[in-house]
Amino acid sequence: MSGGVGERLKIRLFLEGVEVPVVSANVQVAPNSPSVASIQVPPLAEGTKLLPRTLVHMFFDDGSFVPDLTMFHQVKQRPGGDNGYELERDMTSAGYRLCFCGEVVGFAWQKHPYQRSLVLQCLDLSCYWDTAFQWVNTDLFGPGYKAMFSGGGTDLFTDFLSSAGEVVSATVQQGIRNGTWQYPKMKGLLGGVVHLLERIGGAYFTNGGKQYKGSNLFFSLAELRLHITQMIGAYE
Repeated sequence: MSGGVGERLKIRLFLEGVEVPVVSANVQVAPNSPSVASIQVPPLAEGTKLLPRTLVHMFFDDGSFVPDLTMFHQVKQRPGGDNGYELERDMTSAGYRLCFCGEVVGFAWQKHPYQRSLVLQCLDLSCYWDTAFQWVNTDLFGPGYKAMFSGGGTDLFTDFLSSAGEVVSATVQQGIRNGTWQYPKMKGLLGGVVHLLERIGGAYFTNGGKQYKGSNLFFSLAELRLHITQMIGAYE
């Protein structure tokens, strides 16, 4: 008969900025699809009341931080100051790196006679781009109620004489030549792709440049709340 040995996971989970204990975590990454995280938390009834799109940040300790205990004890023993406690808090968070950033899209609750489990299903923020649809204006009156019912936008393909491919190509070419509204110096193919993504959530942080809303109110609020396009990075 063998028994299990407990070990610290060195993982910290924050839901809307509030730290929550973690039992286990599994992150899966695949090309051309959002990252998926399955995070098991303590099986409490409060966990089933989390609102959809709850913001998730998960950090892991990579072991690169070595605390200077001599400095820590010297600062903590200073009379009449709280710097020691601030240093202790900073040292607790030092060495942690961001492992996953996304939102809760569902949960799995299992209850058996011998155990219970609550697993949060999360997607990273690029999932907004997978659900942004644009309707093509096929006549003078546009798609009408169909676009409104489906939550799709109608502000991109406004010229019914131009094909969808021509509009997308023109948008990308504008970003290649002039950069994006938020990053004027980001030109080339990356600038074209980011400029196309700006049409989904809008551009609001332009340092005095042109600002415009996203394809609909849902994606505009998501961009204002999460700054999704400002999280894009690439090597030159």
